[in-house]
Amino acid sequence: MTGISLNTEVLNRNRGVFIGTTLLILFLIWKVLLYTVLPMPNTDGPWTLSLVLSYLNHHYDYSLFAQSYDGPIFKWHVEQIVLSPFFKYITINRYSIFIFHLFIFLLNCFLTGVIFKKTNTSNVYFFLMAGAQITSIYFYGLRIEPVLITLVLSMILMDLTIQNFQLKLVFQSILTSIIGLIHPVGGIVAILTMIILFIINGSFNVRNILAYSFICLVCVLFLSEFSLKEYILYYLKHNQGDDHSFNLNTIFKYFLFSPVFLSLIIILLKSDKKKLKSFLIILSFVLPLLFLGRSYYFVYLYIPIVMIIANSECSKIKFKSFETGILMISILFGSVFTHFFPTYRIIENPEYSRTFNAALDYINDYGERVKSDKIWTTSQLSMEIIDQENSRLFFRFYKNMDSDGITLINKDVVIFEKAELKNDIIRNLSPGIKEYRCVEIFPEVKGLVTLSSLFQSRGPGIGLWVLEVCND
Repeated sequence: MTGISLNTEVLNRNRGVFIGTTLLILFLIWKVLLYTVLPMPNTDGPWTLSLVLSYLNHHYDYSLFAQSYDGPIFKWHVEQIVLSPFFKYITINRYSIFIFHLFIFLLNCFLTGVIFKKTNTSNVYFFLMAGAQITSIYFYGLRIEPVLITLVLSMILMDLTIQNFQLKLVFQSILTSIIGLIHPVGGIVAILTMIILFIINGSFNVRNILAYSFICLVCVLFLSEFSLKEYILYYLKHNQGDDHSFNLNTIFKYFLFSPVFLSLIIILLKSDKKKLKSFLIILSFVLPLLFLGRSYYFVYLYIPIVMIIANSECSKIKFKSFETGILMISILFGSVFTHFFPTYRIIENPEYSRTFNAALDYINDYGERVKSDKIWTTSQLSMEIIDQENSRLFFRFYKNMDSDGITLINKDVVIFEKAELKNDIIRNLSPGIKEYRCVEIFPEVKGLVTLSSLFQSRGPGIGLWVLEVCND
């Protein structure tokens, strides 16, 4: 009987792995198809990529496409060096940034799987963490946070694999410094992760904290090429007037669009024998993130959830029907925003995606023909020409970043996809400009339906216009 029971358990486990893997692959393929049909990035993706591509084009201290107004102020090059190997060997086009972030998703899944395997954690939690990512809109934001999560997961994996404490501390300090120099919020998360690892391992003491701090300081100085002052001034400058203050709404917004993470946290706290310890770990991340005033920073909650699962008895507890039902509802609800609704929008209005891709084809051809004069374009249209040295980002909040705003001069060209942007562009013409020519390339088609209106209204339409500055 024992042998039969064991075989049944193994069979059920294998069946669960097969079902989980199949569903994960299907959801991933589904998202790839959505990206293929409508490869429209937000501003954050091209904004980050601008710095990397400028570096690859040997403009080491510039971010030409997105932040040309800043000039050669990027004296530290950690982010560029970390991301450059990927973008150096692929063709930059409308799909590149999506391919990169799908690669990061798979890498995070792999690292999470290795961590769970080393801590004898059930496969169920691996699939739940993967499902939590793939059904959260924040993991498709094309921001830098998922990349930094990869590095923090590497720190956790080092803690499990490297036996020599001093050697492990050195590597973890180097990664902390790299993360902090890419983005300060990531640096805070890396430090919190190290403190929790110290506590879990029973090595939290003044000596180890001082050693960690000293190694981090030395690494930061060297990795920043002794330009730490410029790094600090950059972030102080770009956060002036920006509302990075305590905002309780941010966490509610995050959990609304990342419901599986909320369900996981509730179930873990309910099931774990050391509820207070797990609660304090979650709280140690939530509190600083609340004071940053942005919902997208809560993607970092992925880290404490992984640590709790890997270091608690709850990972061995079997889900009851109630917990299973809550998780299934959460996955379904999250996928409404990430998969079902985007699919419906495309099917309901196929002319929108056709026009958008035709616009990208036109811009790609235009960029190949025009290499000298500046070509300004929106982030949504940018990926076909973002690697050209004469391309620039046109966005409405430019003046918030640069007090002088955009100044369009003779022979500048602006390519845009929303008719409402024309007046914004004209307002940015140099005072001496008296003539411009605006040509409609593709007529405007109706916009996509919006979920907030329950499909009763649409977003802005899409077409293509080219505005050329004639003289000054």
